[in-house]
Amino acid sequence: MRILPAETATPVVSNAGDVAPAVSAVSAPAPLRTAALPAPVIKSCARPIADPDLHVDAAADFQRQLRPRLRMRQRVVLDLSAPYAAQAAPPAGLAPWIDAVKGSGGSVSVAQYCQMTRGFGDWLARMFATTPRDPSRAYDAAHGYDMILHADALDRTVTQVEFVPRAGRAL
Repeated sequence: MRILPAETATPVVSNAGDVAPAVSAVSAPAPLRTAALPAPVIKSCARPIADPDLHVDAAADFQRQLRPRLRMRQRVVLDLSAPYAAQAAPPAGLAPWIDAVKGSGGSVSVAQYCQMTRGFGDWLARMFATTPRDPSRAYDAAHGYDMILHADALDRTVTQVEFVPRAGRAL
C-alpha cells in the first residue's frame, strides 16, 4: 500500500500576471483487493516405526506388558493410541518410565518425523525442563536403556516411544 501526500495549494502564475492557487488532483486510492487464502495443506505421515512391539491404550495393560519386554534387553517400541502434546507433561503411565531412564543415567531424546520446516528446538527444550523423580523399583527394567520419543513435527505430538539398550549392551 502506498500513502500519498495530502493535497497542497501551490501558486500558479498566469500570463496576465495574476497569481491563483492551483490544487493538484489526487484520486482516491483504489480499494484493496484481498487475495484468496490458500487452502490448508493437510499432510498425513506414517509413524516412523511400522511394526511397534506394543500398542498402548490402557495404563495397566501397558505396565504389565512393557516390564517383561524390557527385561529381555532388546529394543522395545510403543505405539501410543492417544498421542500427547510434546510441550505437555507425558501421560501418567509413561512419566515414571521416562524418569527411570533419566535417573539411571540414560538419555531421552526426540526424533521428529513428518517435518516440513525446522525450528522446533524451543518446544523440545521445554519438554525436558523438569527434574526427574526418584525412580521406583517398579521401573528398574528401564535401567540400561535410552529412550527416543518420536514426535510428529507438524502437530507437535509424541506418537511413539522407543526404548533402546544403551551403547555397550547387546540387543
